[in-house]
Amino acid sequence: MVLKFKWNLQAWEEVLYDRDLNAFKKKILYTVFMQIGGNDLTQENYPDKLARDIVSFADYVITVYGVSHVVIGQLLPRYSGSSGHDYNEKVNKVNRWLDLSLKGRVNITFWHHRGLWNNTASLLIDQVHLNNAGMLIYAKNVRAAVDANSDADSVPVIPDIVAPQPRRRKRARADTTQVPADRPVQPVQQPAESIPQIPVAHPSADQIAAAMISQLKDSGVQLTVNREPVTTNFLTNCLTDGVSHDNTGRRDLTNVHNAEPIQIAESGPNSSYVLAPPLVTDPDVLAYTGQDTVEGSSQALGIDNSAMGKTATYILQNTLPLGFNVDEKIRRDIWLELLPFQDRLSSKIIHSQWGTAGPTADQENVPTSQLANSNTSVSDVPKNMQQFHAGKGLQNSTSLPTPVRVNKLNHFLQGYDSNLKYRLVHGFKFGFKLNSSLIQTDKIFPKNHKSARENPDIVNKKISKEILKGRLRGPFKDPPFENFICSPLGLVPKKEEGSFRLIHDLSFPKGDSVNSWTPIEFTSVSYQNIETVIDLVQEFGLNCLMSKADILEAFRLVPVHSSEYHLLGFKWQNLFYYDAALPMGASASCQLFECFSTALQWILNTKFEINGMSHLLDDFFFVGKAGTNECSIALNTFLALAEKLGVPIKDEKTQTPTTCITIYGIEIDSQSMIARLPQDKIEKVLGLLTKFKVKRKVTLRELQSLLGLLNFACSVIVPGRAFLRRLFDLTLGHTCPHFRITLNSEARADLKAWYEFIFNFNGKSCFLFKQWVSSESLKLYSDAAGVYGGFAAVFGSKWFSGQWPPELKDLHITVKELFPIVLAIEIWGKTLANHKVLFMTDNQAVADIINKTSSKDKNLMKLVRSPSNCSLVKSKSSYGSTASLESVTAQLLQASLSHSTRQSYKRMLNVFQQFCKEKFPVVQPFPSTSIMIAHFISFLFLKNYQPSTIASYISAISFVHKLNFWSDPTDSFFIKKIIKGAQNLRSSSDNRLPITKEILSKLVAAIPVVVQSPYNQILLRAMMSLAFYCFLRIGEMAVKSESRKNNVIQLSDLNIEFENKVSKRMTVTMRNYKHSDMQPKTISIDKNTSNIACPVMAMSSYLNLVKHNSGPLFQFPCGTPVSYAFFSASLKAVLNFVGLNTQLYKGHSFRIGAATSAAAKGVSLEVIQQMGRWKSNAVKNYIRLHNF
Repeated sequence: MVLKFKWNLQAWEEVLYDRDLNAFKKKILYTVFMQIGGNDLTQENYPDKLARDIVSFADYVITVYGVSHVVIGQLLPRYSGSSGHDYNEKVNKVNRWLDLSLKGRVNITFWHHRGLWNNTASLLIDQVHLNNAGMLIYAKNVRAAVDANSDADSVPVIPDIVAPQPRRRKRARADTTQVPADRPVQPVQQPAESIPQIPVAHPSADQIAAAMISQLKDSGVQLTVNREPVTTNFLTNCLTDGVSHDNTGRRDLTNVHNAEPIQIAESGPNSSYVLAPPLVTDPDVLAYTGQDTVEGSSQALGIDNSAMGKTATYILQNTLPLGFNVDEKIRRDIWLELLPFQDRLSSKIIHSQWGTAGPTADQENVPTSQLANSNTSVSDVPKNMQQFHAGKGLQNSTSLPTPVRVNKLNHFLQGYDSNLKYRLVHGFKFGFKLNSSLIQTDKIFPKNHKSARENPDIVNKKISKEILKGRLRGPFKDPPFENFICSPLGLVPKKEEGSFRLIHDLSFPKGDSVNSWTPIEFTSVSYQNIETVIDLVQEFGLNCLMSKADILEAFRLVPVHSSEYHLLGFKWQNLFYYDAALPMGASASCQLFECFSTALQWILNTKFEINGMSHLLDDFFFVGKAGTNECSIALNTFLALAEKLGVPIKDEKTQTPTTCITIYGIEIDSQSMIARLPQDKIEKVLGLLTKFKVKRKVTLRELQSLLGLLNFACSVIVPGRAFLRRLFDLTLGHTCPHFRITLNSEARADLKAWYEFIFNFNGKSCFLFKQWVSSESLKLYSDAAGVYGGFAAVFGSKWFSGQWPPELKDLHITVKELFPIVLAIEIWGKTLANHKVLFMTDNQAVADIINKTSSKDKNLMKLVRSPSNCSLVKSKSSYGSTASLESVTAQLLQASLSHSTRQSYKRMLNVFQQFCKEKFPVVQPFPSTSIMIAHFISFLFLKNYQPSTIASYISAISFVHKLNFWSDPTDSFFIKKIIKGAQNLRSSSDNRLPITKEILSKLVAAIPVVVQSPYNQILLRAMMSLAFYCFLRIGEMAVKSESRKNNVIQLSDLNIEFENKVSKRMTVTMRNYKHSDMQPKTISIDKNTSNIACPVMAMSSYLNLVKHNSGPLFQFPCGTPVSYAFFSASLKAVLNFVGLNTQLYKGHSFRIGAATSAAAKGVSLEVIQQMGRWKSNAVKNYIRLHNF
């Protein structure tokens, strides 16, 4: 069956003058008129198929044109033999279907009689609800509103609205990707409105009226009412008092029919425009068609035409005083958001008509000039669309801002690792995820870095460029997403003079940033390095040819998944933006792009048999034998592959085959087989070292800059790493970039060594032999003994030995084991030149130190600075030696404290030592006396430290005494009473209220209403129930950071017992908890079907959903552990819903409520203390029967 669609798309402009705001409100109101019918419709083929086709067609028009109203006319023809009742029944069935299918997306009016087109204005305006004090102006796009003799250039050029071909349309595939479950599910957010920069002023009503009449008169149009010209005063009154000739705000058709319109009549018969209220007789249609009656006006309207001519925005764009300098707030909040077709002359950022425009994977040949034709902001994109193509007309398809051709990539990756292939193909098709679990509950907009603030022109230029390419979305006047996370911008100078790289600092703020909440498995990456290149050059031999190519704007080729756009926000000049491509500054960017570049190398290796190559991120290196075209073939193959895949190449960095090339920042010479630093880097390092020679102090930033250069130089100057340790030590503990650091004698000695490396050897190093030579094959052996022994080494027939002198007898065994190895290299080093020697040792510490060429021990570093280049492996015989046992003992002792506790103790002990230095200058801080401790407590008390903080300081001092087997003065009766006195004088009340069983039931019942995700509903129910019945701290089931995921309850810690396949009870084993005595605690809970918050039922429901087999008990479907922030935010939302004060009810309220509820039931204090795993009488503070 072929349906006959007759349609017309009209754009209406509505202007409302609001006296309260003293300003205009204006918007575009689209209407689609559809006349659907045909003689070939029969009783058998409608209404079901008819309705389906109508819905499909209407859905397409709504999606493409973003219409706000649909009028469907002549819905069903009467067929032979049908009754009126049967006809109405069929019509109603189709109407219900249409209303259900399109409900919520558009207003629908069903109109099925011959007067359809004549009544459209009344039907449309009837849907518009206006303030009684307002005045409505509207216009219709009935052909072009100009006389044949008028100047065509005076008519604004508006893109034609072209009727689609319903049978050839392509529906956009919906993006079914789910929002990550590691944060509360939020409704889909659409970007906010864009804002241009507009001058400030405010026109009066008479100015507006005079401007309207003047501009109409200049266009040959006269404004009339009752066939009399409209004066400026009359129009001013209309604008100020809301009187517009019976425009009372009533929208019923009976009254509005008889109202006299204000008409705008042209001298010619072509058209007229109507100011509200409209007439049913629709005079603009009659004036245009020349008809005296409404009969036949629909035919004259040209509804069968596919092109509708100029849009209705013509009349008001040439009538409203848009050239006036309007108050910025009015312009920003009212006019501009309601004028999607208004030219934004002052905006420096160009937008495409249906979203920010840029070349995409399916839009390769669109001239750049076409991208600047339109001026509608990204906020005008219909809600069900991501981004429309620019420059190719309106298409019902979406794309991501990447030129990479996914289909061709998929073809070339046939045979590649299936998981990696899926990751790449899916990522380039739907976007890659950063996998950050950051949830920001507060709106924080950090200040951009100084480098960006001081160079606004550079930042503006880069932002405009990225918007034009579709990789940056904005600007928006408000955050475009509810959970919008802003990170600061910065500029980093490039190698080229005057050029900068824009950095999106996703590591800010420290510890609570997008990067810090990205798990390490999504950021860690290993690269090929300069050693790979050297190995290839050695393999292909002397005078081999080398070439290279560089991918253009590498990270920006990788699109980000739309579900993570909210993570990539920033604020610039009071406007908001977000990234749609990988930014420079995301910790996951390197891994994601390296995954892509590794796949490119695999394609070249396997599909094209190019083996002489290496890559590091976007740099690709190729090598071929001398006198052949192997290198040229490899380079050209890569360039051809890049072109096929749509990967852009940086032409200026492409280097054709040569024998000397700079790759990965190092210069490789295949004629002399040498690696060296490029001359510009040598000059830069020497310049900095020369400046440091004459300085006594340098800033932290200056020292870090030098260390970065020297660390890079270590790839060529291999022994240099040993001379960085003491320089790095100077930076420890300092974070302020302007902090001034004193260069001590040791630092100056290392700087002098580096100066000699660079100056005397010019940053060169010869290629080492590829093969490792073992000390066994060289017959080179060394050993050392403890206090009463000595040292010795054998090299073939040569040997040496000696006894430890008295001053060295007490040195650590690690120093003694290293000494003969260093001495052997010093004595026989010339014989081992340019070899890589593999030493065997039974001391793991020695192996680690020389492999890293670094140690915190000063004596060890003196020895490490002597060898040239060596690498050691661990011998199986090392296990069980005295030295290794001592090392393990030290490691175990260090592991007894968590990293955070160790850092806190270190800080507290520094305060105590400084106090002792000032108050007891002639006495050593340790071991301490009771008097010293008592005075220290008084010192902290006077500085307004809380009693709990004072107790932590005393615990740190106690730890040091016990560790050194000293008598502990903090354990005396005297000190305990002083601490008790501090508690009595400065007691702080804990106002947190208990979550009791009754409150818990309310919270559990409210979860489905507050939380949208079904998975998260069951997850939160299980967590809240478990927290209450197991006396849990939130940190025992939700992680605060990725590194703490092993400290929460694990899936293996939970066991549910079944009887006849029905859960009866469960046990929870607590292994890691506060004040743990390393003895697991087991909690057993029976099932209670009458309790809505029964943890057994809640956990059974949750376990039926989970897919993980190990790790933390509570995880999202993607495998990310539930974060502390997610649970806290969700709890706060549920508490708000049930009407509880979120300042008084916190996560710890579950634990308080459990203890209070148990005490109310008569459970003894000892049992409560055991159930809640309290170590002291602090349990008494948790029992709050007065709040019960």
